[in-house]
Amino acid sequence: MNEINEQTSIKEVIESILKLLDFPGATVEVKTRTADDERASFTCNITIREDSKYLIGQYGANLQALQQLSSILVRKKVGHHIFFLVDVNAYRAEKNDLIARDAREAGQRATSEKKPIVLRPMRPYERRIVHMTLADDDSVITESIGDRDDRKVIVKPRSVI
Repeated sequence: MNEINEQTSIKEVIESILKLLDFPGATVEVKTRTADDERASFTCNITIREDSKYLIGQYGANLQALQQLSSILVRKKVGHHIFFLVDVNAYRAEKNDLIARDAREAGQRATSEKKPIVLRPMRPYERRIVHMTLADDDSVITESIGDRDDRKVIVKPRSVI
């Protein structure tokens, strides 16, 4: 299946879900992602004026559920897995930027204070953002610690290790 058909399939599935959930004013745009945007081939941004909080949910829980449901339905429709990210009003993009900013700040604190900085518990994709953000920083190393919902990233200065 070619890229245009995959984009069309993603858009149709998301629009169908939104119709069933009674979000008639929502618009769906699917774009090809650049090579440095993780592993996803496409981004699907849903723009909605009202009630976006219901699609996003507390801490993005509903958005994550929408991501999983749409991934399953797209895979059934096209016959193979397509990597794509679903976003609502650029919520995920903004959140990812905040996580990256927090990671850089933790790296600076760890280096200046010469002690490990433990970040709040995060979901796997959030921890991945921290690790990737600090991967090229030669002054710190990152490590995930904890179990399940309490798993978090610790940022350690290399000079102390």
